[in-house]
Amino acid sequence: RWFFLGHDYKVSRDVLVPRPETEVLVIETIAAMDAVNGAPRLGAEIGLGSGIISIELLSKFPTLRMVATEVSDKALEIAKSNSRDILGEARSLSLAALLVPGEGSPVRELGEAARTRGFDPGAFDFLVSNPPYLDPKRAGDEVEDDVLRNEPHVALFGPAEDVLHFYRDMAGGAAYLLKPEGFVAVEIPHERADEIAALFSAAGWTPRLIADLTGRNRVILARKG
Repeated sequence: RWFFLGHDYKVSRDVLVPRPETEVLVIETIAAMDAVNGAPRLGAEIGLGSGIISIELLSKFPTLRMVATEVSDKALEIAKSNSRDILGEARSLSLAALLVPGEGSPVRELGEAARTRGFDPGAFDFLVSNPPYLDPKRAGDEVEDDVLRNEPHVALFGPAEDVLHFYRDMAGGAAYLLKPEGFVAVEIPHERADEIAALFSAAGWTPRLIADLTGRNRVILARKG
């Protein structure tokens, strides 16, 4: 079990242990949703994991529905269990947790999976993600030994051939999922914060870097235009 933003979550070796850095992502996403006129209705998440992000957002906004993708069937089961335990059986139905192959564009996979549940791409208020972002070529420098031994590498490391793959895909394709006024909120590695912000800028977004409690850039919140 692991405590995160007021709730007790089930965890295992199949999911990441929730971290304070991700609290910043959730808090900033909530603030961005609060600033929008009208209650948020539909959100998307890439990389559901234990479910902490989607579940926290659903617990905060009664009108919200979330569509979230995950590549690990074991992680998906933990997320569904956490959703039932924390939100209750009825409210947990507001989380559509979908297994995807993880072999192509994460944004396109989410859009295609959402369509199978009756959600159209272009209808989402926001996209949130804490994607795999550590560099496998620098594992010794970027991750502690106990984390390497006990947490899933698929959730820790970006692809060796392009460690920024998930950010590149979201910067280039997230507008396909979102309403014109929608936004993207992503957790980032502070070592590559400027490079990721530049990806979003080059794709026509206006990114804002947000620091964690240690003063390191940890979240990007980006809007189109």
